[in-house]
Amino acid sequence: MEKNALLEKIIPIRRMLHQYPELEFEEVKTAQIICDVLTKWSVPFQFAVAKTGIVAEIGTGDPVILLRADMDALPVTEATNLPFTSKHEGKMHACGHDIHMSCLLGCIALFCENPPENGRVRFVFQPAEEGAGGAEPMIAEGAAKGISAAAALHVKPGLAVGKIACKPKHYYASPDEFSITVTGKGGHGGYPHMALNPLPIASEIVSVIQALGQAMKDELCVVSVCAINGGTSFNIIPETVTILGTVRTFTPELRLKMEEEIGILAKEICKKYEAKCDYQFRKLYPPVYNEPNLTELLFETGVEVLGKENVERETAPFMGGEDFAYFAKEVPGVLFHLGSGGCAPLHSPEFLAEEECIWYGAKTLEGFARNYLKGEK
Repeated sequence: MEKNALLEKIIPIRRMLHQYPELEFEEVKTAQIICDVLTKWSVPFQFAVAKTGIVAEIGTGDPVILLRADMDALPVTEATNLPFTSKHEGKMHACGHDIHMSCLLGCIALFCENPPENGRVRFVFQPAEEGAGGAEPMIAEGAAKGISAAAALHVKPGLAVGKIACKPKHYYASPDEFSITVTGKGGHGGYPHMALNPLPIASEIVSVIQALGQAMKDELCVVSVCAINGGTSFNIIPETVTILGTVRTFTPELRLKMEEEIGILAKEICKKYEAKCDYQFRKLYPPVYNEPNLTELLFETGVEVLGKENVERETAPFMGGEDFAYFAKEVPGVLFHLGSGGCAPLHSPEFLAEEECIWYGAKTLEGFARNYLKGEK
């Protein structure tokens, strides 16, 4: 199928997906749109895997390579002024998941036209990537059963359309979260000696944690305090203050070290002022590890499909999180960036992806899967 024909086939579907964004595990209409397309194309599929997920396959026998796209949107109010802007107020495909689904549908269309000579391609439309983690329950319900490799893409604003980028080994971080609730004694702002103000204590904790993060600059680690919540008025000393933040790491050892050190620092400062400290550390996704041999196959495929000048070898990992990591823990996996043009960042209400990138994403996924299956005869 030629570029224009594929885009004419997929872009109307993409625009429909974009107009009806749904949050994690609520992707009912999104799933219905995809199921209707698969039914129309006579592609066998299973629906309601991990509530709203979809698993489709083309081909016969082994091996099986899994290609994954995420489905959920974000609680963001769109400000793009597109003619097909979000019809769901306060929800938007601000992370490009509508493009990811469209690339996978484009890949399916290419395989419908020319099925693999050997083996199978499994197409997974996964709910709840943005925080709740839909990959793990999909795997638990059999989405990854029998596969020997996995791949996925993610749009990258600022990278020109027609390009892809990737690096082997550590790629995306563990996006862990922490909360620290400092409890003092509330009181009147005019009589601070009769209270125990948790705000200055929390401020000291924030300063120490930020210093800890700066001290880790030579490691693959980021520590960020992102919210401080406490107090309601100019003359009332609050009872409690809560600090929220994130830690990004790439190894189990450093992950555990940061969890322990942040807790120790917070508790010691609270103890010094005789305040109470409640510390919680929530481990989210594991880091994404790009298997080196698969990554080289991706680079080779990119050169074949896009040309050498359009394949970038990234040198630094990314501090974002991605639950494709669970698939890449099951089998060798590779996640790569797809150039989507534009300049507004991901998660911005003004985020825009150029629709032409769907062709390049679909062709790269198709070419990668075919090359993998050829090599695994």
